[in-house]
Amino acid sequence: MSTVEFAYTGYAYSEANHIVQTQFHGSSVTLPESQDNAKQYEQTIAQLKDELQILKKRLADEVTPRKDPVSEELDRKYKDLKEKNRQLILDKQDLQR
Repeated sequence: MSTVEFAYTGYAYSEANHIVQTQFHGSSVTLPESQDNAKQYEQTIAQLKDELQILKKRLADEVTPRKDPVSEELDRKYKDLKEKNRQLILDKQDLQR
């Protein structure tokens, strides 16, 4: 998912939101036609919100580097051995005193 698509979806969402706000701002009389339009706008906004959430998740997944299980296991073992080595050095120093 490209940043351009992500930006366009955000723009489309804000545009739909702006249309809804300008269409019904200050109008106290609700006509059947405007109710249908309001439902359409609400559906569009809901769809755009869903799409925006999906795009945000995809973008976060692309940005976050993934480690394979083998390298994660090796990192864990390395840290364990490093800690054991540190502890052995401390024990050796204690014995020499």
